[in-house]
Parts: sequence; C-alpha cells; structure tokens
Amino acid sequence: MKLRVFSIPFDPQTGFDNSEIDSFCTENEIIEMKNHWFEYGGLPWLAVLVTYNDSEKSVSGSNIQVRKKEKDPRGGLTAEEKLIYDALRDWRSLRANSDGVPTYLVFNNKHLAELARHCPKTKKDLGAISGIGPGKIERYSEDVFSILTQTVPQP
Repeated sequence: MKLRVFSIPFDPQTGFDNSEIDSFCTENEIIEMKNHWFEYGGLPWLAVLVTYNDSEKSVSGSNIQVRKKEKDPRGGLTAEEKLIYDALRDWRSLRANSDGVPTYLVFNNKHLAELARHCPKTKKDLGAISGIGPGKIERYSEDVFSILTQTVPQP
C-alpha cells in the first residue's frame, strides 16, 4: 500500500484540472481518497491524498516493468447497462464541473458500473452499493434516480 498527494489549484476559467489524478487512478488500484481544501496565494487549492496499490511490478531478475492492465468497468455490462453507464458518466462530468470538484469525488467508474448494473430504486438500494455512503446519497440520489428513470427501458 502506498500514498500519493496531489495539489491542484483552482482556475476560475476551467475549475480544477484533475487529468493527472484521473490518469493515475486508471493505472493503479485505488483503496481510498481523501480531499482537503486550502488557500494558497489567494487561490483555493484541492489536496487529494490517495491510498493505492501499485500496479507496476518488476519481472523477476530484470529491470523490465510490467503494468497491469486496468479492468474496464464497462467490461461486464450488457448493451443496455452500457447506455445507462454512459448517461451516468455524462451527468457525473457535468455535476463535477458545476460543483468544482474532480469527477471521481462524485462517483468513480466502479460506482457508475454498479449503478448501471443494479439500477437502484430507493436510497436504501443506493446505499447497498459498496462505497456509496450517506453523503453521496444525500447529494446525488435525486439526480441518479432521474437518470435511471429516463434511461432504463420500461417493460
């Protein structure tokens, strides 16, 4: 288990540039992320502490590095579930942008896949998905339920 800290300044024009963190998250197994807001030089900054397992490993007796292929969260989804996943991902991007936070702080890709797979109908169902706690339920449940209602095919 390793730790990494990212410090990201807020740009009034574009918000937070979380591309470095997004790239890092796709290359490593993320265990936990914590964030902290602070001000430096009169600007707001976001510090993100990432606890992760390194996905790089040395090949026995050599200096060759082998990078584990990140499992595609959409890989096990049906065609209908992929449509739901994509709708949730589009909403997540807009919501994160309007809130001024990185997308993974709204929901990570694994959360989106689980939402698409299970299509929760109640807050209790939403809370049964690993990693979705009371704060996310409070902030995002109405939006999630609305997207699921609009996207899930009706019988």
